[in-house]
Amino acid sequence: YAKGDVPVAAVWQLLQKAAGFAHRDHGDESACADVVKALAEKVSVVPKLPMRLRELMDACQAGYYSEFIGKSPATVETRKRLTMAAKYAGANVLILGETGTGKQVAAEYIHNNSERKGVFRHYNCAYGGSDDMLMDRLFGHEKGAFTDAKEQRKGLFDDADSGTLFLDEIGETSERVQAMLLTVLETGTFVRVGGSEASRVKVDVRLVCATNRNLQQMVLDGKFRLDLYQRISEFPVQLTPLRDRKEDIEPLVRNFWHNMTGKMPTKKQIAALSAYDYPGNVRELIAILKQAKALAEDDFAKILAAHAEFNKVLLDGLRTQRGAFAVPSNMHQTPSTYYPDNLDAAIRQHAKSVFDKFNQNLTATKDALGVSVNTLKKYLSEK
Repeated sequence: YAKGDVPVAAVWQLLQKAAGFAHRDHGDESACADVVKALAEKVSVVPKLPMRLRELMDACQAGYYSEFIGKSPATVETRKRLTMAAKYAGANVLILGETGTGKQVAAEYIHNNSERKGVFRHYNCAYGGSDDMLMDRLFGHEKGAFTDAKEQRKGLFDDADSGTLFLDEIGETSERVQAMLLTVLETGTFVRVGGSEASRVKVDVRLVCATNRNLQQMVLDGKFRLDLYQRISEFPVQLTPLRDRKEDIEPLVRNFWHNMTGKMPTKKQIAALSAYDYPGNVRELIAILKQAKALAEDDFAKILAAHAEFNKVLLDGLRTQRGAFAVPSNMHQTPSTYYPDNLDAAIRQHAKSVFDKFNQNLTATKDALGVSVNTLKKYLSEK
């Protein structure tokens, strides 16, 4: 933006949109005021903007910041499920789906539609590195915990206190990290790296996890803890691959293409994109649109043909692997039977599931749910 190669009007449009997201989705009450001040002073604002607004402007321009877009029955049902998860902040959420289906967008949707006042934090557990590095990132460290620990450093659980922490690729964690995560979920407390029991930290964090791996099989294979699986999957959400909700391609393309170019796609362009099966899901759709923008190419069918040819080995492999991602058997039930339409019904269903998990122990169940015994009995007694 600072180079002046973007029209001024487009910059202001992005800036205003970013400020709106900062205010609405991130609870940043000063964002809109910053934009108004910049407009009033008529200055070259972009270099002077707070980092949060510059990052949001980049995200808006890339077409990332969108609602959970779609009009297909599957997406309508998923959006309803996510809204229910958002309203019931006492349950941890596990988002399942193939790569590229929008698991982070779903996680942010849950946070943005909840009453949690804290921030949304995100970490991908597949970033690599040692267990110590991951635990330092999640839980922070005390001064002197290791050679370069010159001062205390807070981790993501500190940052997300009273908010939401989204852990992507949760299946990549080791048993040691899984044990620490379980402790936080069971007790609401943790010890920073190099800390002692006396320095245990208490937090109120809503955990949302995601994976494209089969966690149930990992549990059976001894690669993922059963108790942690039960904790993080209190409210499971299954995302549908794009090939099974083709009705969503048009609204997705309209959103992304307009954000990228300021133009609306033609019927011919949408028809070309709708004829493809997207083994890489929404992420692949966005990549194709970026190619079209970079090449200034209006013939989307031509872009798709070149894309499919260049990535033939990869895409054929992804199509072959489709059956490798298994969903929980009870999630094959129809949405109307597995997902209650009514929020109270969903809460009662969840309460009864937790009650069974704790071998029908009232005290353990009410502590896990964070409700009184009388409230728990009310949930258990209602039909």
